[in-house]
Amino acid sequence: MTKKAVAQDIISRVWALRQAGDTEAADALRTHAEAAVKACAPKDRKAMSAALEDAYRVTPPSGELAISSYHDVAGVDDVVQEGVGRIRSAVDEGLKTADMARSIAETLLTARLKMTNQAGLPDIIASRKFTKNIARDMFLTAREGVSQEDVHRWATHESLAKSVRNRMSDVVVAYLRSLDEEPAKFPAMELAQARFPDLSPTEAVYALYDAEGFALPRKGRTELAREDARQRRALMQAAIDGKLPASTEEPAEADLGAVERMETSLVRYARRAEKLPDGERAKAKARLNAVIASLAAEAARL
Repeated sequence: MTKKAVAQDIISRVWALRQAGDTEAADALRTHAEAAVKACAPKDRKAMSAALEDAYRVTPPSGELAISSYHDVAGVDDVVQEGVGRIRSAVDEGLKTADMARSIAETLLTARLKMTNQAGLPDIIASRKFTKNIARDMFLTAREGVSQEDVHRWATHESLAKSVRNRMSDVVVAYLRSLDEEPAKFPAMELAQARFPDLSPTEAVYALYDAEGFALPRKGRTELAREDARQRRALMQAAIDGKLPASTEEPAEADLGAVERMETSLVRYARRAEKLPDGERAKAKARLNAVIASLAAEAARL
């Protein structure tokens, strides 16, 4: 994109935000909009500056100065109703919540992409209250007519809502990573690539949000949990093998989490060892006692 095209894109976004009544998001773009106009060639600067001022004078047809809820954003209600239908179908058909959570989380992401954050960018991580309300209302609407006396259905709704919250970061990260293959899926991709032309589409989006003060997740909850599990297994194996990491000069508080995880892993190992044949169980017990003795000796030095 040319510098003039970048300025025109930002001015169009300001115009659309003001037309929708989202003055907060429009105002957040002013600094970048003015910078984009100044970056234009001298022959274009006057016209772009006038267009920007015109955009900031736009008011919504109703005369309201700000959106009052996500209902005011075109297309979001339709997506919410789609999500409500999926939730009810999952509960009625007795589907496993884990199986449906990703599909519903993807529906929520579709709605988020129609919303804007404080910088006028798609509200991918639901940083604004209006966007957060989408998930809340979706689940409340889906649960209408279900009483707490209907223990199973009520619990299924609760479990599904929790599963979707847990899966949301996985869906967001997968979407962001997919932009390298399908950049057109991101509504503000032209702006991202114009501001960060040397980066891949995915990295340009990360850089765009970072520049505006928003930290997009690099890893989802499931990926982080797997990494943590691998680290705990490695630490447990090191303890069993008598190869605990050497001490460092870092404060003891920094290692406290590792110690607690190691304790949990050793307890789990001991319980599993109870099911081993006698000979292997004796070896496991001896190794655990050796580890305990070693740790006790270290503790005695404190």
